Amino acid sequence: MRAPERTCWILAALCVLPWAAATGGRSLLAQTPLAVPQTTTASAPASVAPVANALVPDQTVVGPVMTEWSNARRSAFGRLVEWAGPVPIATLRSERFSRGVPVYAGVSEFSMTIGAGHLSETSAVGSNGHIAITAHRDGTFRALKDMRVGDTLELEVEGTLWKYRISRTLIVAPEDTEILAPTRQPTLTLITCYPFFFVGKAPQRYIVQAELALPITASHQPPSRNQEIYP
Repeated sequence: MRAPERTCWILAALCVLPWAAATGGRSLLAQTPLAVPQTTTASAPASVAPVANALVPDQTVVGPVMTEWSNARRSAFGRLVEWAGPVPIATLRSERFSRGVPVYAGVSEFSMTIGAGHLSETSAVGSNGHIAITAHRDGTFRALKDMRVGDTLELEVEGTLWKYRISRTLIVAPEDTEILAPTRQPTLTLITCYPFFFVGKAPQRYIVQAELALPITASHQPPSRNQEIYP
């Protein structure tokens, strides 16, 4: 090989290596959710009750909008979505989500990439206790960065709709499990890693906490096109 050709090959290799390193770094973005203590279901006033709501039987199944997702998370979603995984136990909705987010029992790479995972150590979905749900910061739960106090969250469980209103957002350390302690009011806590665009293992956790909204009304419109659920 002549000297000019060797020089060209060396320059090409130097250009490719930084790109490969960055891509490899993005693949490490999958994080372990906040550790949780054993909790018991918090009691709620007798007046607190969910909203009765019939599911729309012919909901169209569509994919999520991945505009803000990382490339690594998009690739992971593409690999997992073809797998016949578990059935969702609930659907989480917010005006900040482009689609309703399927919630699965337990925390796994599947649940946190395809949708979100329910932390089994906390109260069951569809109960009056403290419910915690988690997902990846570079996928579904990147939308948490846009949620504000006063926003509404909806959790649909077996045809029943629970409406929550966000009461606070905060940043905590991974070992700060007090955030998941039993509460007096029915509470929904969403957890993801933080900072949202951190390269590597994110050092903190971002928390969105909401309380069951009162008074509760019985009216609920079927989801619009941009609120339909995906697998």
